[in-house]
Amino acid sequence: MTETEDEKLVTLYLQGDQTAFEILVKRYTTPIYNFVGQFVGYGATAEDIVQETFIKVWKSLKKFDQTKKYKPWLYRIARNTAFDYLRKHKKEFSLEVLDEKEDSQDYFFPDFKPNPFEQIVLTQSRQAIFDFVSQLSAIYAVVLKLYYLEEFSLPEIAGILAESIDTIKSRHRRALLKLEKLLLESKKNGF
Repeated sequence: MTETEDEKLVTLYLQGDQTAFEILVKRYTTPIYNFVGQFVGYGATAEDIVQETFIKVWKSLKKFDQTKKYKPWLYRIARNTAFDYLRKHKKEFSLEVLDEKEDSQDYFFPDFKPNPFEQIVLTQSRQAIFDFVSQLSAIYAVVLKLYYLEEFSLPEIAGILAESIDTIKSRHRRALLKLEKLLLESKKNGF
């Protein structure tokens, strides 16, 4: 594995360069806020969880396995911190709530046609994309955002969300189907 800029910053920090960690915090504060906000809502709670996430990262960085990628490790810590908050405050959130009918179908999108997310990107503004994705339930929106906006691979997303790769692939397919349906409805309504 070649070392990316994030991993180089981790190495620099471990060698005593304090500004390297500050760069990582600045780079990921907004993405982590957006990520945990999907679980706990946006606002002060999400901000607190972001801060707690970076405190945990700072405390654990010396134990970080430098043969691994930093970004998925950071997102796993953020996910765990958000879920710890939800458990502590007895708030319900599950990525397991799926419709049985959806489980019985397997979908395939041919490579020659842009998938629904790509169609929206090609035809809509950035805000419209977020509006479409925000209409999806969290189990689908999280996967799409991590895959298309944060550019994680499906196996990395499975690791971040502590789910099997098959579950993540299935959610990705279902999310694209739901997105396609939303796109078709918006075209019918003239949007």
